[in-house]
Amino acid sequence: MGIRLKRRLIAAAYHCSVITVSYAGAKAGIAFGSELVFQSAIALLIFHALTFKVVPVSRRLQERHIPEAPCFGCGTSIELVGRYKCGCGFIPYKDRHVFSPCPNCGKRFLFMVCPYCETSIPV
Repeated sequence: MGIRLKRRLIAAAYHCSVITVSYAGAKAGIAFGSELVFQSAIALLIFHALTFKVVPVSRRLQERHIPEAPCFGCGTSIELVGRYKCGCGFIPYKDRHVFSPCPNCGKRFLFMVCPYCETSIPV
């Protein structure tokens, strides 16, 4: 399974879980006649819809659950946490995950190169 598919599955699972919890809370609020539970569930859904691009919870989950990836060319396992050089030329002073944006320009990696066989791996 490729890195992109893993990332999409983790993001989908996160968003579906928030939506499911909100839906279940809204249903429970209606069933038990509790206005507070219903309003809290709707507030959670609205908060998630407004902030899922701003607050990178799904990206942090992806970073935590995908620490390494196999190379398609040679099959070796590549660590996704390191001091990777950005296209702008910035090299961070501490390790960062491939999924995190560059602290200097804000761009994200589209692919990475295997250090052993130099195969391009889409991120």
